[in-house]
Amino acid sequence: MSHVFISYSLEDGIFARQLADRLLREGFDIWIDGRVEHHQQWHVAIERGVKDADIVVVIMSPMSQASRLVQREVALAKENGRTIVPMLLEGSNWFANLSSVNVTDKQLPPDDFFKNLAKYITPTALPGGNIASATYADRQERIHSTMSAAQDSNNGARATTQALVVRPDSHFQFVVEQGPEEGRGIPLDKNTITVGRERSNDITIVDAELSRYHARLTLSESGYIIEDLGSTNGTFVNGKRIAQPTMLNAGDVVRMGSYVTLNYERKTNDMPAPDVTEEIPIEQYAELPAKTGQPRLIMRNGPQLNRVMILDQAVMTIGRLPSNDIIINDPEVSRHHCSLSGDASHGYKIEDLGSTNGTQINNQRIEGKKKLEHGDIVMLGPNIVLGYVE
Repeated sequence: MSHVFISYSLEDGIFARQLADRLLREGFDIWIDGRVEHHQQWHVAIERGVKDADIVVVIMSPMSQASRLVQREVALAKENGRTIVPMLLEGSNWFANLSSVNVTDKQLPPDDFFKNLAKYITPTALPGGNIASATYADRQERIHSTMSAAQDSNNGARATTQALVVRPDSHFQFVVEQGPEEGRGIPLDKNTITVGRERSNDITIVDAELSRYHARLTLSESGYIIEDLGSTNGTFVNGKRIAQPTMLNAGDVVRMGSYVTLNYERKTNDMPAPDVTEEIPIEQYAELPAKTGQPRLIMRNGPQLNRVMILDQAVMTIGRLPSNDIIINDPEVSRHHCSLSGDASHGYKIEDLGSTNGTQINNQRIEGKKKLEHGDIVMLGPNIVLGYVE
């Protein structure tokens, strides 16, 4: 059972991820939509996530108030008697009978918020009785009175970093995209893993640009965190040199020096084989931002959920290899899967590049170039779902 379910709109995703990371550091199990696996149907996974949660934190903003998905999650929480904690990020509190935690300064709640959340999430810790035997109204009243008191008494104190809670298992691997033994899968199966030239490392890669002890991986609740160990030529995640420990997400591309490139991904044997003949109900992915005049793709299902990919070149390619303009590291995506051509004034056309698993628009496999319309759902193989926004 997950302790905390985080409900939020696409536009509030950065704050939601910061909150999720802090909750993990405090030892909570959390459910956030990045935990939806490629093969799962979205609405089924969301419903299960709410039902399995003790508490549903709702990040409130005008965008989440207008979001059908957020309102559905709130309705599910009420139907299943889950405690709701509104967190006001922007706008006004749209829960008539519940107080909210104020985070309009875009900072995480004070330390006491997390301490008191922990008290009321543990059944035996509820003052005056077991939380499981308390009525829904009692639980809601007690937790909200505690949250309000904690916020008033903290005088603006903010979060400090806590030790990460380490899980004993991992379902991730590196795949060598470029470097010695290209295509090799390297299981990540320890709490701490060092990478470098020396044979005493957990992962030894013999390359002149790697330092003897180049980088370290540390297992957390949501995957691995990578840290450069003062290497000469640097460690890069998705093309950016890292200066501090960085959380890896499935699909990230890690480069060490200028040559060795590793794809961070889930082990393929952890994912059931997709049914490529099944038509996916695209309505579950249909909620997309309004037009802004800047064409872009938004990942609605895949290794980097809610990732925004700006379309700003006359011709752009999508595929698994680093040579693409948009890199999507998924085993069902071809090395060079499809191309996009166009501009902000006229929109974009998409063309499949002879991929193995095909490119679809709104469940229709395409041949030749097809014009994209605002709100179209693009599927690359059975796993990757992208929303097109103009």
